[in-house]
Amino acid sequence: MTAIPDVNCEEVVFKDMDGDEFKFTLTDSGKMCYWLNGQRRPEFSELSWQPAMGVPGIALPDINKGFPIPRKQTPEILGKLRFLSKQAKASMNVNIPEVIVIPEGDRPGIDNAIAEKMLSARANQ
Repeated sequence: MTAIPDVNCEEVVFKDMDGDEFKFTLTDSGKMCYWLNGQRRPEFSELSWQPAMGVPGIALPDINKGFPIPRKQTPEILGKLRFLSKQAKASMNVNIPEVIVIPEGDRPGIDNAIAEKMLSARANQ
């Protein structure tokens, strides 16, 4: 089990296994949005911890997106995202627990790299 403390920040930036850069920020209107490789993407109001197929990830259910996040940075990224969501002026539905279990990536029947590519493909739709 891994504790997820809030981490003070103004933005959250990370790269996925394909080298795509994700940046999460607040808009001028106080809503959260994300950027993919420098291109602004939609605002969102839902954010969840979503380990899928042995891969740590996040989901944005209201805009039907999901992203893998780097395993070694998972606690820091989740802590920053939760902190940033609390700064949003718009109402946010955030499901990032105080304590998580980071998947080991050894789910039978699926290779970790394949699972990460599947989540990454969903992010680029």
